Amino acid sequence: MRRFLVIVGLAYSMRCVTMIVTSLSVTGYHVHCGKKMFDSVWSKLGRAVAPSIGLGMTLTGQREEMCGDYMYSGHTVSIMTACLFFTEYTPSRCRLFHFLAWVTAGASLFFIVAAHEHYTVDVLIAMIVTSLVFLYYHTLANTRAHLHREVNKVRVWLPFFYYLEAKVDGVVPNEYEWPFRCPSLSWSQGPKVWHRSKSGLVD
Repeated sequence: MRRFLVIVGLAYSMRCVTMIVTSLSVTGYHVHCGKKMFDSVWSKLGRAVAPSIGLGMTLTGQREEMCGDYMYSGHTVSIMTACLFFTEYTPSRCRLFHFLAWVTAGASLFFIVAAHEHYTVDVLIAMIVTSLVFLYYHTLANTRAHLHREVNKVRVWLPFFYYLEAKVDGVVPNEYEWPFRCPSLSWSQGPKVWHRSKSGLVD
């Protein structure tokens, strides 16, 4: 959970920068931009917090308040991060679940573009940024030899990362297990081979 929140926070922090330097026009006539506010600072802060409460969804009525914040897609960041973490931190034998997770994620991204909530480039850049942040963070976190050899440099250049990963010794073991036996949820490991012994058939 700690790594999940850090990676999502990094991706959204970079999104704040791209929103400032890249402003795109609305994606369709169904988007109604809110009027510019000249009220107090508190009212402006309230508008800034509203998308977080409503998750930026049109159903909550918050999406219509903001315009131009397309580069890049925040919904894609959340979907990709969840899918990457699900694939990374669940047993490798749950291939069917992994396949369904990626199919669901792909369908979600397709419908984001099909509903004209984002441009295609917004979704593509969000996918690339999220994947790179995820891979870079885990590569650095799993390279303990580099951290031990260059511990002073890590403390100076990456103090927050050093604080988070100081007590993590190598790759986090995947100990996630289902509390019940359900063979149909994973691919078969191959046919069983039986042979005959003196006491009968054994596996």
